[in-house]
Amino acid sequence: MPFFNRLFSKGVAGKGLCHENENMQTNSAELGGFSDARKHLPALIPYLKRYQRGLLIGVVCVLITTSTGNVLPLLVSKSMNHITGLMENKTTNLENHLGWFFLAILGVAIFSAVFRFLQRYILIGISRKIEVDLRNDLFAQLLRLPPAFFQRMTTGDIVARSTNDMNQVRSMLGPGLMYPVNSVFTMLFALAGMIYLSPLLTLIALFPPLVMAFGTNRLAKTLHDRFMVVQEQYSKISSRVQENLTGIRVI
Repeated sequence: MPFFNRLFSKGVAGKGLCHENENMQTNSAELGGFSDARKHLPALIPYLKRYQRGLLIGVVCVLITTSTGNVLPLLVSKSMNHITGLMENKTTNLENHLGWFFLAILGVAIFSAVFRFLQRYILIGISRKIEVDLRNDLFAQLLRLPPAFFQRMTTGDIVARSTNDMNQVRSMLGPGLMYPVNSVFTMLFALAGMIYLSPLLTLIALFPPLVMAFGTNRLAKTLHDRFMVVQEQYSKISSRVQENLTGIRVI
């Protein structure tokens, strides 16, 4: 369990992520950075390796979903062009062609929907399984820690890391893994189709996403810092509630 050994074994000495309560603000400023959070991602790789076959199948489903999703606009475009040509030529078999295009679009849409369901079922299901493994390892690690650790750590901080933080890790391993892969494949397929239709318009259309990428990166850092503040407040609230309830029972 290298992930939780790293999180909690250092906390006994007053360093690392599980710090002492009086040094909460200082250490959170040091460890709450967006770039520093990425350093802990490799610790989750052993958990992903346990389900690498399912992850591979999920990525394949994402690839199929993305490719079929990009085929739909081309089918609609071809059908509209064909309908326009038929109307200009004033042919009489317009309804038959409309039926074929309708069946093709419907078939591709159903095919895409099936694999979209499979990608969510597989990848998000794997993230739930990893969450169970993480919670089991977390509980086992907490049982091995000495009493001195629990004297320094507040109950609210432990509860926050066992609930909200764990949910965020699960979200990162489920939707956080699925959506970036989906976005990359969508961008590649869409870029290829745009270049095929009009290289000049493709260059013009690529400028706004580049600006948005820069702004999104800045926004992600700001959201991460504010999320760390929210987590600290959640830890303090949990500690206050636990102390009040315990005090009421004693009284």
